[in-house]
Amino acid sequence: MNEKPVLTDTTEEMIIDAAGRGADPAGETAADRTKAASADRAKTAADRAKDAAAEAAAAAAAAAVTAAGAAEEAAAAAESGNRFRSNQRYFTISIYALVVVLIGSLIIRAVFMWAATIDAIRGVLAILSPFIIGSMLAFVLHPLVKWQDERLFGKLFHMKKGGLRYSLAVALTYAVIVGLVVIFFAFLVPNIIESSKELWPRLQAAYASVLEYFNTLEERYPDIDFTFLNNMLERIGDEYLSFDKIREAAMNALPVIFSTSTKVIRAIVNLFIAVVASVYLLYDSGIAARGMRRLTYALFPKKTGYHTIHTVKHCGRLFQGFVSGKAVDSLIIGVLCFILMTILRMPAQYNVLISVIVGVTNMIPYFGPYIGGGIGALILLMISPPKALIFLIMIVALQQFDGLILGPKILGDSLGLRPVMILFSVSIGGALWGVAGMFLGAPVFASVLYCIEQFVDYRLRHKHLDLDPETGRLQK
Repeated sequence: MNEKPVLTDTTEEMIIDAAGRGADPAGETAADRTKAASADRAKTAADRAKDAAAEAAAAAAAAAVTAAGAAEEAAAAAESGNRFRSNQRYFTISIYALVVVLIGSLIIRAVFMWAATIDAIRGVLAILSPFIIGSMLAFVLHPLVKWQDERLFGKLFHMKKGGLRYSLAVALTYAVIVGLVVIFFAFLVPNIIESSKELWPRLQAAYASVLEYFNTLEERYPDIDFTFLNNMLERIGDEYLSFDKIREAAMNALPVIFSTSTKVIRAIVNLFIAVVASVYLLYDSGIAARGMRRLTYALFPKKTGYHTIHTVKHCGRLFQGFVSGKAVDSLIIGVLCFILMTILRMPAQYNVLISVIVGVTNMIPYFGPYIGGGIGALILLMISPPKALIFLIMIVALQQFDGLILGPKILGDSLGLRPVMILFSVSIGGALWGVAGMFLGAPVFASVLYCIEQFVDYRLRHKHLDLDPETGRLQK
């Protein structure tokens, strides 16, 4: 079926308009479309040409402005000496490269000029030695100052926290230290000197007795050659126990002593500076700690800075607890040794000397008591062998009391090391730095071991591994 076309309102209006003008709507529409399309295309092209011309003019103007600005900048740079514009990124890279080159140059110079490097380090340490000693003294005395500040003046005397209370704690600490030094030089040193004077003839007599004994051995056993042993004993006597050798050494030492008098004076001055520096460091310990925290957080990220401060504080507590606790423990052991020797009627002229030796060597973990006991037994052996045996029994009992009762009460598990680790650290420290290494080897080793444990824990957390704390095996 054919449907009739539907006329819309717009179509009807066009037909009515065309009828009113007396023309055919369909024919007129086709002719006008062609003309209108051509006119529109021409108009559009003209508009585009006009817009392109405007854009070209604007670009030319912008280029002219840019060229004028560049010319002005070039002229300004030429007038200012061709200065370049700063770049923060390249500046940072340049600084890092300069630092790396500088550090590399210093390392190469230190390796290829090792003797000069060692001399330079010694010179720097000699200059800074008063402040290094003062820092160590303040570091060791800080627990005592803190205890007096909080317990004595805070809880006992109920003083308010502040500068006055802390100043009194520092003053009392140094008063105690000065009192101990005065007692040592006023009473102990003269007694030790007198004991040494009395011990010297006995030592020579003991040496003569040992030499005579070996001579009789040679007569008793003629088939055995004792020549090497006799020559060694005679050489020891000629070099160390001969009065002529001692007098000669003393005469040769006089010029050396005279020439080093300035060094002695300098040492006294350095000691005074160290004490003064330690007083100021103790008084300003809070300021110093705050400054170190600020510097740490400024140099490292927040998490790294926190762990660094925590590690340093823990290692500091290890050192402070061990040094201060061991000093108190050794002082008590020395006093108890003197009391027991007096009760057991040991030779009175050697009680102070042997007690000081036992107390000082007790500072060395494990080996110290045996060293002090051995030296004391040798001294008493030249006087009375039965007394020496009684002394050894007394030292063994005293060290058992120290190891089982006194030491744990004062020190506790301050280092957290197994006995074999303490033996290892003391042996290595003694081999590298002598007596000081034997004393400080244990806390140094404990600090290094703690840092290694922290690093291992960090790596395990980073790998998301959960290990059994007792067996070290992976947990399911």
